[in-house]
Amino acid sequence: MLVNSHPKHLMIITCHLGQNIEHLIVHVHTQNDLAESLIKRLQLIAKPILIRTKLLVFAWGYVVLHAVTLIYIKPTTYHKFSSLQLVFGHKQNIPHLRIFGCAVYVPIYLPQCIKMGPQRRLRIYIGFESPLIIKYLEPIIDVSFTT
Repeated sequence: MLVNSHPKHLMIITCHLGQNIEHLIVHVHTQNDLAESLIKRLQLIAKPILIRTKLLVFAWGYVVLHAVTLIYIKPTTYHKFSSLQLVFGHKQNIPHLRIFGCAVYVPIYLPQCIKMGPQRRLRIYIGFESPLIIKYLEPIIDVSFTT
């Protein structure tokens, strides 16, 4: 009987004796490296943004959506071009991009707007849909809108 023998030596000895050792695999851990990498990048971008803006935890979803936009715009380590630039073939125009959580003035539309009253309201920027359409947060009721 072999006690405290090296596993490789035990395998060689049992093969010479004509015995096969089978290892039962109870659980095989599989990974999705691309998805885990994307989730980690999103967390590395989103967490500091949320902490810096000092918004409540309800804004976490908006921060993650903004982080996804930043990942599409930012060039990757493997390419010198961004994902959107690789898809569309030209550099993206991003002067409309603002800091997440900054103050923006949004227009007041009829019927709330009166002729001699204020024409714009102060709101919180949470992203954009296109260069002309921004998403903002109504701080009192915690609902997002576009304008």
